[in-house]
Amino acid sequence: MLGFSDDDLGLIGYSVFGFLVKSNTGLFEIVQEFLGEKGKLTGVKTVRVEWQGGKMVEVPGSEQVLKADLVFLAMGFVAPVGSVLDAFGVAKDARGNAKATVDFTGGYKTNVDKVFAAGDMRRGQSLVVWAIREGRQAARAVDEFLMGESELPR
Repeated sequence: MLGFSDDDLGLIGYSVFGFLVKSNTGLFEIVQEFLGEKGKLTGVKTVRVEWQGGKMVEVPGSEQVLKADLVFLAMGFVAPVGSVLDAFGVAKDARGNAKATVDFTGGYKTNVDKVFAAGDMRRGQSLVVWAIREGRQAARAVDEFLMGESELPR
């Protein structure tokens, strides 16, 4: 089993297997499952993958569980993965994007408590400047949600 500190991991994309994680050591893992108790996230189950013949192949015996209480899904220029939105119970707009308000107060919240959506996930594929703007505004909304107020610019 591989052991990583919190500083070693970074989500780098989405694959047909699941969420692809790259460590600072150059090894790749995929998230196989989100784990939780009583509706709260407690961790993610991962498995190491290697490239063989142009395909990602799971490495037997490399499964591990990483503690987590928060997961950010960053998937630019792809349509929201319907099964992910469905798994969280997030409402979709007519185009299949995550439905979220952009109001000044409570902005970027979805219909699911503690789930926010912005950028391509909320508006669909668009220019990077829109994603940056919405990312900043969503960060402020999350800060306000967690802290009760925010000094971040809108």
